[in-house]
Amino acid sequence: MKIVFWSSVFVIVYAYAGYPLVLLFLRVFIHRRVRKSPIEPYVTLVVPAYNESRVIEAKIRNAASLDYPPNKLEVLIASDGSSDGTVELASKFSDGSRIRVLAFPQNRGKILVLNDAVREAKGEIIVFSDASAILQADSIRQLVANFADPKVGAVSGIYRVQHASGARLGSQEEMYWKYETFLRMQESLLASTLGGHGQILGVRKDLYPFPAPGTINDDFVIPVRVLAGGSRVIYEPLAVAFEEASEMVGFQRRVRIMAGNMQSSLATATTTPAFFLVSQGRALGHTILLGVSGSIELLSLAWKVLPTSRSVAIDVLWPCTRWKPMAAETAWSALTLLLLLC
Repeated sequence: MKIVFWSSVFVIVYAYAGYPLVLLFLRVFIHRRVRKSPIEPYVTLVVPAYNESRVIEAKIRNAASLDYPPNKLEVLIASDGSSDGTVELASKFSDGSRIRVLAFPQNRGKILVLNDAVREAKGEIIVFSDASAILQADSIRQLVANFADPKVGAVSGIYRVQHASGARLGSQEEMYWKYETFLRMQESLLASTLGGHGQILGVRKDLYPFPAPGTINDDFVIPVRVLAGGSRVIYEPLAVAFEEASEMVGFQRRVRIMAGNMQSSLATATTTPAFFLVSQGRALGHTILLGVSGSIELLSLAWKVLPTSRSVAIDVLWPCTRWKPMAAETAWSALTLLLLLC
């Protein structure tokens, strides 16, 4: 158990302290610039949607108002068997050419919807963007400028949290993504970043890897496959996507991210082994923290909701009658603090 404990501690410390230092050290010797240019290729914006009636109209209006030539921007709303009126709302904006709705009748999973949407896309550059993300006006223009460099196969934009103070864990999520942004910028300046953001991720259509069914972290697997094929994956901080902090909470989301991290780590080990040992420590460290904080979240919920859980926990955690109430409350407060930090 001691070996497991200290190994986990090492991975977490490396993920949040060691890996950034490694990147900064390598930056002293390695710096690869991207030959950017203000090009205007035909772009298809793919928006996967499953029961997104609450945000889909705002998303389409946002896409239609982007600072990019209308005759060179196609918007595809790809509904994954939505049953809440998403298709009906999106269809009001459809003109059959610039804005189209792909209404898949069955819920098959995001990756299969993306694969089918890419097959339908007319653009030479595919930009994926979640329905809940709002793109900055010049985000597409800033993103595609990197594709002027023929060595660039995929580009991720930056991800920013809106109204972080108004949602539980929102400010912590914002802090974490600032840390991720720093890491991915350093990776990109060295050579290529591993992974991207589903809120804004561009890829050359002829390099799209068509991931297998069951793929969880598509915004990681797609760039890694592009990288494995010999092209660069770039992080563009001027291409900005915003998302409300309220979209980021929930235990189910943590479980999905944790499972995706594990799947992605295995994929990286087999497709880009040279990057695996250096980079995936941070993914594993984040996975460990997500697992711990998710478990604490369930325990904390039980502590608040079930009155008997307090007495049971106290009896189990602290047998000494005199001090056990104070000790149990202190322990639970510490666990809740750890949850917020994670």
